[in-house]
Amino acid sequence: MNAMGDRMNLLITEDDKADFLLVESHLKKHGLDIRCRQAASMEDLAAALDEGSWDAVLSDFSIPGMEFRETLALIKERLPNVPIILVSGSIGDEMAVDLLKEGLWDFVLKDNLARLVPALERGLREAAETRARRDAESALQESRATLQSFYDSSSLMMGVAELDGEDIIAVYGNASAGRFFQFGTEKISGRTAIELGIPPEVNRLWLEHIRHCWNEGAPIRFEYEHPAPWGKQWLAATVAFIGEGRRGRPRFSFVAEDITEHKKLEEQLLQSQKIEAIGLLAGGVAHDFNNILSAIVGYAQLTQMKMQEDDPLRSYIEHILESCNRASVLTQSLLAFSRKQPIRLEAIDLNEVIRKFEKFLLRLIREDIAFKTACAKTPLFAMADKGQVEQVLMNLATNARDAMPNGGKLLIETKIATLHQEFIKAHGYGKTGEYAVIEVSDTGTGMDARTRGRIFEPFFTTKESGKGTGLGLSMAYGIVKKHDGFINVYSEPGKGTTFNIYLPLIRVERESEQRKEEDAMPPRGGMETILVAEDDAALRRLNKATLSHFGYTIIEAIDGADAVARFLENREIIRL
Repeated sequence: MNAMGDRMNLLITEDDKADFLLVESHLKKHGLDIRCRQAASMEDLAAALDEGSWDAVLSDFSIPGMEFRETLALIKERLPNVPIILVSGSIGDEMAVDLLKEGLWDFVLKDNLARLVPALERGLREAAETRARRDAESALQESRATLQSFYDSSSLMMGVAELDGEDIIAVYGNASAGRFFQFGTEKISGRTAIELGIPPEVNRLWLEHIRHCWNEGAPIRFEYEHPAPWGKQWLAATVAFIGEGRRGRPRFSFVAEDITEHKKLEEQLLQSQKIEAIGLLAGGVAHDFNNILSAIVGYAQLTQMKMQEDDPLRSYIEHILESCNRASVLTQSLLAFSRKQPIRLEAIDLNEVIRKFEKFLLRLIREDIAFKTACAKTPLFAMADKGQVEQVLMNLATNARDAMPNGGKLLIETKIATLHQEFIKAHGYGKTGEYAVIEVSDTGTGMDARTRGRIFEPFFTTKESGKGTGLGLSMAYGIVKKHDGFINVYSEPGKGTTFNIYLPLIRVERESEQRKEEDAMPPRGGMETILVAEDDAALRRLNKATLSHFGYTIIEAIDGADAVARFLENREIIRL
């Protein structure tokens, strides 16, 4: 009940019925809306306390079988926030003072009941205020506990700090902040940012933004790279001015979030966009170059056909064809880089690809480099384009060769790896599952972190001008990504470099390989007439020369419309 508002429930401990009725009558006479219940013994009192809630207790001092101090203690225990007023004869000042100390609310003499109503009203009012204050304190404590639980359960680092000259002094930090600084939350308070392990350059950055926030009077958000014992990480922080501290120092709230994974994804997206943009340019160049190269190869092969086996010029033609073959590989790389070269996916054993490509790689590297392969004992099948896998191997081997100008060791090995969430979380990419891994490692000069972060960028190279295109590793990156795989690098200056290529592993029942031996039959040639339509003049002349060499009659057309016209003019004789 509120203070003298609703009907009051009064418990009166009094063994004398007449005195009970006297007190009840006195209260009602003064206009109080009350319901009174008499308790004449300890048993009666205990039963009354069990009946319900009471707004106040009026008690006599001397009741047979009841010692008042015990009665007072019992009522205080059962009704802690209810006023207890002693209505009795004289008990002495010393006793009255002791009882007030023990929890008695007030004392009214039976021969002076005029004080009873004011005492009761004051007791009810103060009790209501006390309950309201305790409820407010309880609600405040609960709110604080809820807020603290919210702060401490958050993955965001939250806290309050003050600015004192050149020092940032922590006032409060939640559990995430405590873990980040490797201090308990209670140990953060009072420490400067430097004492919490913040590097001086980061401290200066925070000071700059805090002062800017203070001057502008508005929250400010900034991102920065934070060096930590476990490696660098990116943080996004927001600071806001929230007033002055106890000593008049500017006080700020801060919230910081680890955005390292977000930054990794941003870098991967930027890398993909760069590769796509450069690929569009590379694809156009590669297409035109491929046409020119086809003409060179065709005429060289025609020349070779007309030579005797012992012709001294035959070796020159072979060198031309070999150079054209290397140029063709570059063209295929550019087309693969631009994604204009179609992927011919098939189940291939990566071990077999490496074994068969080993001779080519031996010619690619120098004699002062010890080259070795170590393939897994079991086949490693992946859905891949054999030519593009070879391209990746060639690019990585070339990169290793150039990193070892004074010789060294190059090792290519294969293995199976099962990736779990821990790997993905640590690296920021990949999918769980089994992978076929090609590992290419060298003992070269190695790379620092800055270089490692850029090696897959198109046209990025550490070589001298004219000694590298800067496309090799970016091509390898693009090819691997097209195969739904990923590539990472481990390297330190002076400790060599290791590339790991992850391609999704597939299970294939390996069939016995039965190769049919077929006699290589030379082209027979013929006397028919063939219509050749080609818009590139060099290729058109090459096709005519090649087919004419085998006895065919050629009718040329420079485009589709010309081809239709030529066909209509010569439809009786054209056979193809």
